[in-house]
Amino acid sequence: MTPQYKKFPLDEMVLDSLIVALSDHSFEMEWFFDLQKRETVLLTGHLDESEVSAEFIDDNPDRFIPIDRPLPHEQWSLMKEFILSLVDQPENVKQQLLDAIDGRGAFRRFKSALADVGLLEQRHQFETRRKWQDA
Repeated sequence: MTPQYKKFPLDEMVLDSLIVALSDHSFEMEWFFDLQKRETVLLTGHLDESEVSAEFIDDNPDRFIPIDRPLPHEQWSLMKEFILSLVDQPENVKQQLLDAIDGRGAFRRFKSALADVGLLEQRHQFETRRKWQDA
């Protein structure tokens, strides 16, 4: 059964930290949201004075919500959604980007194709808006 969490307003700083957590695709780190402190917590396996332990998080499941990294198919869908949103771009640019996301190595090719057509910044802005919505 999925736990029910109380809703509360999030300020810009909290949303920004959630976007960082949602953008981290590293498998060496885990992100959690601390409901008590209303902040993100990064679990790296190496403790310093400011971090909490995995045991503390495990012992307080009502306090910490895991922040799941996006799955590859979700990332791919976001790339396609971005391409389809480019109403002001010529069809050949959109087709170049669609070709880039086809098959193995899509993420690397997509980033390279974005750089080739000068849309890296626009893609970053699009992704940031979407992650704000997700957060």
